[in-house]
Amino acid sequence: MSHFVAARTTSLRHAAFFFVCIFVALCILAVLIVSERSISVYELQQLDSKGAGFWLMQSGIALFGHNNLGYFLPFVALFGCNIILFYALALRILGNTDDALLACAAFVMLPASILSASFISDSAVVLCGLLAILCAEAYGYKRLFYVLLFACLWLNPGFSVVYAALCVYGFLHSNLAMFLYGLALLLARIILGLSVGGVPRGFFLDTLGTLALLFSPPLFIYYTYCLYRICIKESKNFLFWVSFIGILWTLLISMRQRMILENCIPILIPGVILCTSVFLSGLRVRLRPFRKAYLRLFAIVFAMLLFCFVCIVGNKFFYLFLDNPHTHFAYKFQIVKELAESLKDAGIVHIKTNRHLQRRLAFYGILPPQEGAPNHCRLGNPNPNARIFEVQYLGVVVQRFYVLCQ
Repeated sequence: MSHFVAARTTSLRHAAFFFVCIFVALCILAVLIVSERSISVYELQQLDSKGAGFWLMQSGIALFGHNNLGYFLPFVALFGCNIILFYALALRILGNTDDALLACAAFVMLPASILSASFISDSAVVLCGLLAILCAEAYGYKRLFYVLLFACLWLNPGFSVVYAALCVYGFLHSNLAMFLYGLALLLARIILGLSVGGVPRGFFLDTLGTLALLFSPPLFIYYTYCLYRICIKESKNFLFWVSFIGILWTLLISMRQRMILENCIPILIPGVILCTSVFLSGLRVRLRPFRKAYLRLFAIVFAMLLFCFVCIVGNKFFYLFLDNPHTHFAYKFQIVKELAESLKDAGIVHIKTNRHLQRRLAFYGILPPQEGAPNHCRLGNPNPNARIFEVQYLGVVVQRFYVLCQ
């Protein structure tokens, strides 16, 4: 995917400066995001599975204790590691510091990337493992490449896509050892657990819509176009086969079962580098007067990415315009931390409520009543004798809780 017209390249020193600025700003922003949110029921379900995200969170708790830093800071650190690996991969494949910085900017603004830094799930771990594998392959570290492929066997079922891509890549390049190694790993992953069963059901459109939201709709459309274009016209590297098989696998399996998207989305994210390559190649082969259509496409894609980025980072501003705060897209990931702090300020550390809220409050030090305790507090319906605790964002009352102590 070479460029037909040579591009002006930022010096390595300036590129390093821009990259460090992006890296530091994004890490600080991610820390601010996680400091303002609460653990959710969905994340509790993820923790019950005791996957890679669970053990990553346990390491954070061991270092920082039971608070938001302990729960989420390991994922922010992994997000920073993913930025470095992504930039290294983009620089190797695109061969140009300007192009690599552009691809990195798209990566950090992806809703899927931001969410991987602020949610307890396996997605950040899967993305880190995949980027490490792709970097090892791109830079020619063959031994490390094969070791990482084997090490990721137990990490997540999503790596079955990588092993299938290795089979295809090895077969097309007449590399018998690579083909057999990929096949062996794929069979081992199936034995360890890989669900492909189910009956035809209506999850395809749900999966397609979710993918569009996590990539932003214009970028997802262009992403699929780029994979199609490369498939029929251009040379195909290992990254292409991972992205191509990943999207086919996700969409085909979604016809039979609801996909666990935190296993699938990280496999697709590095393909953004291919989008950058196709876009810049098409831009540079055209004379300046004929580049307007490409520049409009660039403006649309990045405007939507920026819009999604701002919506996620500044999501609390939407409460100012909602009649019902419960309809806010981030409501289920908020409220509880502030409620726990208010209860502690009032001297309440034991309270009885519904099962899901009880588990969420327990992560912030508000525990169920002790067994046999004569007096306890509980959350209930509005009552003239109840104490009212309000959670407010930007002056808007988002939720009122009524606490009755006996």
